[in-house]
Amino acid sequence: MSDGERLKKAQATSEYAHANQFRKGSSVPYYTHPKAVAEISSRYTNSEDAVVAAYLHDVLEDVPSERYSEKQMLADFGKRVVEIVERTSENKRADEVAKPWEERKKYYLSHLEGLEDQDALIVSVADKIHNIDAMLADYQQVGEDLWEKFNAPKEKQLWYYEEINRIVSQKPVPEEMKKTLSEKIAKLADIIKQN
Repeated sequence: MSDGERLKKAQATSEYAHANQFRKGSSVPYYTHPKAVAEISSRYTNSEDAVVAAYLHDVLEDVPSERYSEKQMLADFGKRVVEIVERTSENKRADEVAKPWEERKKYYLSHLEGLEDQDALIVSVADKIHNIDAMLADYQQVGEDLWEKFNAPKEKQLWYYEEINRIVSQKPVPEEMKKTLSEKIAKLADIIKQN
């Protein structure tokens, strides 16, 4: 399979896997998020595996295995893609009862502290950049009502992103990507601290 075909297959797989899912508190189809994360990732890496993994980065967390499983991902895209997806995922699976928000985030931060895989770091940071972009755009539309759709208050959201920024600043991530993340978090901090 050529590079272009593999990326198209990853995008189609993401759209299939996330069909009938929507972005938190909205009617925006969920697959628009992995597509954006793949696009952001592609700005900072030439690794096709990283961009493929970006399309699939939420599948293990959010898609029931009967719809699309880790085994299928391995067969379709190979061990390296599965590795990147696992390294960018929280400690939850769609088929399991979700752990509390703070427990999941603390685990993820601890995991991120030890992560040195540049492909996984790029996908992870691209995910956070897009999540913050979406929060900032939603805030322009709905203001303080934005925070009602999250499982944690805005101060905890900010704490989480600031911790990610602190950790990522020490990691093998392209400097321009680190700068973009920092700028987005600063904008988020401004709206949270104003209100």
